[in-house]
Amino acid sequence: MSVRQAAPARNCHDAPVRDIYEAIRLVELAGFVALGVFAIRMWASRRTPAHAWLAATFGILGGIVVFDRIIPADSDVLWTQWADRILVAVLALFPYCLYRFMLTFRPRIPWVFAVAHVATGIVVVWSLLLPEVPDEGEPRTAAFTAYLIAFLVHWTGLSLLVAVRLWRAGTGQPTVARRRMRTLALGAIGLAVALLISGSSGSDTEITPARLAVQLFALASAPLFLLGFAPPASVVALWRRHEENELREAEIGLMTAMAPKEVAESLLPRVVRLVGGDGAAIVGSNGAVLGVYGMHDRDVRVLAEKSVGRPPAEDVEVTDDLLWVPMPSGAWLMVTTTAYMPFFGREDSRALLALGVMTDLALGRASLFERERRNVDTMRDFVAIASHDLRTPTAVINGYATMLDSKWSDLPEAQRRDMTATIRRQSVHLSRLIEDLLTISQIEAAGIRTMPDEIPVEEAVREIVKDLGDAAEGVRVEIDPALRLYADHEHFRRIITNYLRNASVYGAPPVLVEGHREGRSAVIRVIDHGAGVPPEFAPRLFQKFARADKKMSKATQGTGLGLSIVRGLARAAGGDAWYVPNQPSGSIFAVRLPSASPANSREEQ
Repeated sequence: MSVRQAAPARNCHDAPVRDIYEAIRLVELAGFVALGVFAIRMWASRRTPAHAWLAATFGILGGIVVFDRIIPADSDVLWTQWADRILVAVLALFPYCLYRFMLTFRPRIPWVFAVAHVATGIVVVWSLLLPEVPDEGEPRTAAFTAYLIAFLVHWTGLSLLVAVRLWRAGTGQPTVARRRMRTLALGAIGLAVALLISGSSGSDTEITPARLAVQLFALASAPLFLLGFAPPASVVALWRRHEENELREAEIGLMTAMAPKEVAESLLPRVVRLVGGDGAAIVGSNGAVLGVYGMHDRDVRVLAEKSVGRPPAEDVEVTDDLLWVPMPSGAWLMVTTTAYMPFFGREDSRALLALGVMTDLALGRASLFERERRNVDTMRDFVAIASHDLRTPTAVINGYATMLDSKWSDLPEAQRRDMTATIRRQSVHLSRLIEDLLTISQIEAAGIRTMPDEIPVEEAVREIVKDLGDAAEGVRVEIDPALRLYADHEHFRRIITNYLRNASVYGAPPVLVEGHREGRSAVIRVIDHGAGVPPEFAPRLFQKFARADKKMSKATQGTGLGLSIVRGLARAAGGDAWYVPNQPSGSIFAVRLPSASPANSREEQ
């Protein structure tokens, strides 16, 4: 059997039909050759498994139609008979390569994969070992008919499998990706229909309607394939009209957003719809999560850690069904997607680049507004705290100092000692209050200075516990001696000191400090077994000037800034701080800071 359609019979006198037939064949030849060249060029520029199998698929088809025209139609010559067999054997690889192209996007089904391998091998070997190939016009033998049936079943089976899976996978995809996938599916169906008509129409040498239908179906499949894997820009623009509306709405939302939360709420749902994903997140250049939609918090924290130190990119990157959209400031827009999106939705993912730039500008503008609002709030809070918290110790110091100055000789020695001790305590309290106010102001203004260095965590924590004395009596430290983090030593000391003082004031023994490594971070937890934090107060724990009920503590003095400072220092170092209840009772205060990498390790330098 020749893969070539027989040339019009010499005894055919219908010249117009013959001319139409030849014209269709020439256009078909040009179409499939162009497909092959285009697919190979795409593979040469992108070098992905999907592009490699696509180049093999249409390279085979383009090569066959070229050689089919070159090899003379002379069945009496031995080498032409073998050339025909080889071309048919190679043709049998087309649906297999198309099937392997589809497998680059989804997990294989083992038994289907095995059947496809075995069936393709059988058809290829059978094509080469056919003992006799009937000429056109000759009756088909039973052996040849059996082979032809096997060939058609193999081809149509794999082609329909690919078409059905691509069609179904298009559901839920963005418009461009969905239409590309389904157009490619229609192309596979069209070529399978052409082959079925050709195989069932006999070997008549006359130009029949069936033979014209074969050529027309084959001709129609070429532009369908081209639209499927490389649609022209005008077609993409037509398909993307709905997504363009989503983009415009997202851009308008970004222009009107006044806070990072509003930026995320305006952008992320539309981005998810744009690329047909499940969720999205915005992560700052320091790993801080600025917004989440449709993703689990734990997964976002892991991605945030991976984003820290990630090299900048100029294009959208794809890893594990996740789109990484870079922003000029070093922040990232992350969007979960399907395996089909990078290939079929490349136009939509590229549109995210421009959206990423606008998002970066919107976040910068929102940050300015947020900073201005925080400055106003800080000033108002400062005035409030200054009117009470600063006034009280100042009044005590002033009153006792005045009394000591005017009645020193009249006061008993014991009373003088008590008054000077009170002045000393109030001075320490006043000094700590001023230091807290200055620190929180620096944090709010993003002006906190850090001097990161490698810190051996266990050694540093034991030193803090020792310096606290009675306030940290009975504290157990269970930290891996090899654990090291990279942060400002004084800031780390201040964080752990605050946690331990809180455990002493509000908690109850036993108190445990534990630490371990999680990914690229070190996590330290201070655990106590007291009454815990009331659920209604927990959301406000790390807010400025938040104070617990005095009935919960053994002391009444406090600035209400301690935990706010802890979180601010942790985030300034690229980490975070949080609280979770301890079970069955008590509190767990945790901090996550960057672990020391080998590049920062003194021991390895």
